[in-house]
Amino acid sequence: MTLFLATESDLLYRIKSGDHSAERELFKRYSVMERIENMVHARVQAPLSDRRDLIGDILFSILISLRKGYFDPQRGEIGSYIWGIARNKIRDYMKPGYARQTFTIIEEILLDEEDNSFLEERRDHLKAALS
Repeated sequence: MTLFLATESDLLYRIKSGDHSAERELFKRYSVMERIENMVHARVQAPLSDRRDLIGDILFSILISLRKGYFDPQRGEIGSYIWGIARNKIRDYMKPGYARQTFTIIEEILLDEEDNSFLEERRDHLKAALS
């Protein structure tokens, strides 16, 4: 049995098209969740709940950026792009006066949800909070 591994460009195309399984595959391929957790826990001295919120914010930013097609493969590699977003978010978090917001949608983004209306409602609330 031959196992088909999607190319990076195929995954990015599918992510822009709204394929959540492609998001999970890309995150798994690059161990995004684990690496971001390690980055945050190593660099940020804050209560655990704040670090979890920051991790959620980073993951959300990465997904939104990829969904909107902001990554340009001609300018660099996807790993560098992802870690750059994470580093920038951590740097912003460390600035005095950074507006800390709670993002509790990590599981909703990375896990398959049967009730999409619940997800849509959460996304609408999140968009309203961000504006």
